[in-house]
Amino acid sequence: MGVSQIHALGRNRKFYVNEEATFGTFAKPAGTDAAVVLNATFTPAQERKVRDDARSSRSAIEQITGKKSATWTVESYVLPSGSAGTAPDLGPLFKGAMGTETVSGGSRVTYSLNANQDLGSFSLVQFFNETFMESLSGCYVNSMTISIAGGEEPKVTFEGESSGTYIPTTSSPNSSQLAGGETFATVSGGGTAATFNVHTGEGKNFVAGSVISVATDTNLEVTAVNGDAITVDSSITFADDDDIKPFVPSETVAGSPIAGILGSLTLAGTSLPITAFEVTVANNMKGIADEAFVAGTSD
Repeated sequence: MGVSQIHALGRNRKFYVNEEATFGTFAKPAGTDAAVVLNATFTPAQERKVRDDARSSRSAIEQITGKKSATWTVESYVLPSGSAGTAPDLGPLFKGAMGTETVSGGSRVTYSLNANQDLGSFSLVQFFNETFMESLSGCYVNSMTISIAGGEEPKVTFEGESSGTYIPTTSSPNSSQLAGGETFATVSGGGTAATFNVHTGEGKNFVAGSVISVATDTNLEVTAVNGDAITVDSSITFADDDDIKPFVPSETVAGSPIAGILGSLTLAGTSLPITAFEVTVANNMKGIADEAFVAGTSD
């Protein structure tokens, strides 16, 4: 951590996965949507095409904004919930990879392949030290790999794509605030409303879908940003210089990693000694990303 500024630290990552009711519609996480992961990477992109019409200048004079896209990767220990008949914290990802989740209460949770075209979608969120949070909506699993090597803990890696909607949220101050020692974006003025202003230049820290706290009001979802005017999903009472920070609920996680020295591999009814094992499920899904007049992947 810095002496005068809060930094985003990987060791303090909080990660959430929440199934969506509608593809691409961000699902705000609850505490029970949390999971412990080894690593998570979100990679957003948007085409910027340079105009190539005839001109006398050698320099690019304008860019054309094109399609949005985003890929993601999540790596974790194989972490069962620890309770028979209770799905693991990363259950939505296993379900997204396999297609079917069958819960047998008090007995087991089974993930099995199906021939259904709809494998479901989910929103992913990772949060660092109240200073930075990023989210993806419309996520789906392209591949899942479970790997085991002698003496190592089994691990699982999920990879996929999304609708392209990337939601960054930051509380970092702008350069004019640094001299004043302010740590977070802050409210400008006071009142009671669902819309409030932040100090000049701070509106860029938020986009629609950002989940924030304003002073003691928490779990507010930003519905619109107009310059330095922020609109949230409920009316709040705010005062000048109230701190505005990214927000996630307290984590509720369960389970312990499967030990790499327990278990066995059985092939055709025969137990075999092995040094390493890996299985990959690939869904080979193709997003509808070339539809005219649509910014990202629509389905």
